Amino acid sequence: MDYTLDSLDAADNTSVIFRGIVGSRAYGTANANSDTDIRGVFVVPSAEYVRLVPPPKQVLDTHNDKTYYTLLRFCELATLFRACVKSGGVRRAAGFNSQP
Repeated sequence: MDYTLDSLDAADNTSVIFRGIVGSRAYGTANANSDTDIRGVFVVPSAEYVRLVPPPKQVLDTHNDKTYYTLLRFCELATLFRACVKSGGVRRAAGFNSQP
């Protein structure tokens, strides 16, 4: 399987299960100089994980404008985020009072 940005960006790529715009364009705060940030999730066939060289966990460009995560990596990040939220770490990191 080809894990390049060009292949993941292709409209007919059936392994991409989610693709969305994030950042200032998603929040409606973009200006003329704003770039477009894209995040996506793609599925890797299970047979790919038993090869000598495993598939990449994420594919991104040099400016982090486009990032595609494997479904496995996306779940890892979601679990980490949930743990941070439960511990109040996200609220403290964002500058909010940890007390409701």
